Amino acid sequence: MTELNGEKMQEEEASDSIQKIENLYPERKLPPEAIVTRVAPSPTGFAHLGFVYISLICQEISRNTNGVFIFRLEDTDQKREIKDSDTALLKALNVLDIKYDEGITLDGEEKGQYGPYRQTERVPIYNAYIRDLIEKGMAYYCFMTEEEIEEIRKEQKKNNIKPGIYGQYSKWRDATPEDIRKQLELGTPYVVRFKWPEKHEILNHKDLSGKEYFFDTEQYKEDFVLQKSNGIPTYHLAHLIDDYLMKVNLVVRGNEWISSLPKHIMLHKALGLKPPSYYHVPPIEILDPETKGRRKLSKRKDPEANIFNLLKDGFPKDGIKTYLLWISTSEYDRQTQIQNKPIIPDFKLDPSMLKSGAGSLLDINRLKNISREIIAQMSPEELSTNLLEWSKLYDLDFYNVISNSDKSYLQRCLETVNNPNRNRKDISKYTEIPEKIGFFYNEIYETLEYEISSIQNLPFETIEKIINDFLNRYKEDNTLEDFVNIMKSIGATNGLALNKEELEKTNALGLWSMVPAIIRIAITKRNISPDLYECIRILGTRELENRMNQLLNYLREKNG
Repeated sequence: MTELNGEKMQEEEASDSIQKIENLYPERKLPPEAIVTRVAPSPTGFAHLGFVYISLICQEISRNTNGVFIFRLEDTDQKREIKDSDTALLKALNVLDIKYDEGITLDGEEKGQYGPYRQTERVPIYNAYIRDLIEKGMAYYCFMTEEEIEEIRKEQKKNNIKPGIYGQYSKWRDATPEDIRKQLELGTPYVVRFKWPEKHEILNHKDLSGKEYFFDTEQYKEDFVLQKSNGIPTYHLAHLIDDYLMKVNLVVRGNEWISSLPKHIMLHKALGLKPPSYYHVPPIEILDPETKGRRKLSKRKDPEANIFNLLKDGFPKDGIKTYLLWISTSEYDRQTQIQNKPIIPDFKLDPSMLKSGAGSLLDINRLKNISREIIAQMSPEELSTNLLEWSKLYDLDFYNVISNSDKSYLQRCLETVNNPNRNRKDISKYTEIPEKIGFFYNEIYETLEYEISSIQNLPFETIEKIINDFLNRYKEDNTLEDFVNIMKSIGATNGLALNKEELEKTNALGLWSMVPAIIRIAITKRNISPDLYECIRILGTRELENRMNQLLNYLREKNG
């Protein structure tokens, strides 16, 4: 992108500068239905779930219409800027595989022909439009001090008058050119304000969500700031110029910007620009644990607001994206019912489907259910790769254990809890996996405590006899049927009943299911485990014998 020289622009008429600028941003060669949209965050914090939500909508809509999705950084509010926040935003999109066509990249470079894509690098462009508004009498230099502005606020509050700088409350609104020139020569600090038209009218806006808005200009009149005293433009002007030059025809943003729409409509009129379509996204809400009422997801209060917390919690990226797609439109849920599918991987979002009305309530259980379906469809190879990537970032101890063994072993372990061929759906997020399969690894097994509640009423001698009998009779080539029959036989010969009726009629110590309970506790230290037959086959007879003997030693010491 050819950059304009700011000093040279100051010597030219604003209209000449604007013409040169606009020549650098030609019309895009796209099909008529193509959507050009953007996500334009400020680098003032972590990657919020709402930012990801809007980014996903922009990606899907632009992709499905053969359009363009732009990542632009609105970094004009330098007081609130947080170091490396821009990197966190870009990393979030990268980790989630949300792809944009133009903008800033993670390595600090830019891609696309409509940049620069940082607003602070576009200041000369904004200055040309600001000067044009001043020359046309639609903006003015304002040299009011903070003290003067505060006095006006006090007066307006006292007299119950609409607050703000406008009309009679701005002494520089209709100042003479001589007075302004004098202040500029003195170097008096100033801002540039938009001159809100005196004409009273009703502004109309029909949002892409289908909602129609009407704004009374008398209620919104304000000579709002276009350029701050540091020479940096405000969001109101900068984003509008950027969208126009980059040929954005759809702006997707949070509905907190609806109150600013009158300013943006008036600015478009003043500049003679056609505004893009707008879709104001309802916020993602949460149930407040204190008030029990709904409120907007908060950066300060809610850890779920940070996308990296959801990733750390083990939700797969496709689970998060599918969930956000689900809350963006009721059509997704409707299609799952029509097609009788829990998820639709090839669902195509259309602008007409976008949700309007109240915000969607963040439903972690729904997110878990969607994630469970997505993980259930992963092959052992895919799941093992994803688990290694996740644990390397968020559970290094577990990663160090599983990465030091053969990957095929990890895949066999995962098949016991997640197997698409057997319709297993035991896992909703990666954080659940270490507890479910950790016992397969000796480094983890040795750190576990025995759970013996299910067998604690059996005499030690009986447990010892059952263990020895099983070790003598079990063979690696046993079928599942053999395996079950062996356990039943061992139970019967050691005073255990084969069914409840027999248990009620005899003095049996319990049901034969105590046999697999003993074996399960021996090899997993848990009362609940994946399929016992598969677990033993993965561990092998040598490890089976070792763990059986460990349990005996533990019980022997426990019993004194």
